[in-house]
Amino acid sequence: MREIKETSTNNINREAIERCPVTITLGKIGGRWKPLILWHLMPGKKRYSELKKLIPAVTEKMLIQHLKQLEEDDITLREACGNTVRNVTASPSAGIDPNEPFDVSPYADATFRYFLRNPICQEMGRKFKIAFSNTDEDTALTYMHDMGFIPKIQDGKRGFKVVLG
Repeated sequence: MREIKETSTNNINREAIERCPVTITLGKIGGRWKPLILWHLMPGKKRYSELKKLIPAVTEKMLIQHLKQLEEDDITLREACGNTVRNVTASPSAGIDPNEPFDVSPYADATFRYFLRNPICQEMGRKFKIAFSNTDEDTALTYMHDMGFIPKIQDGKRGFKVVLG
């Protein structure tokens, strides 16, 4: 077998391709079954048995394998129902909107990570939804959620206007 020189164009291109976000994403969600699984999960969570009925051609072994891979790659979650935080969302343009006081994405992510699998949050009395808007225009529709956060800067300090529904 022929060795490839370290300085060859093939090597340089391979390194660029391996770092490419599109290549990485397609590696995680591509293939024969993952796009179909994700398509069926788009409207909301499904039990394993529901997915199996929706995709009868996939074997049990392949469905389990792909669901595990999607979970390992943080694309899907496998959670019990319970009365907990249903979802934490942010404005679609968070982090890229020139009119936002600051990027709310890290705050939404930190909130999500706090509530995920936290035993203290497993029996909240009902499903709970939280939204982080990135501007006063409220593109995250905080008024439709149980809790909403709209970014504000006061005296040079970051904070939020809190909206309760």
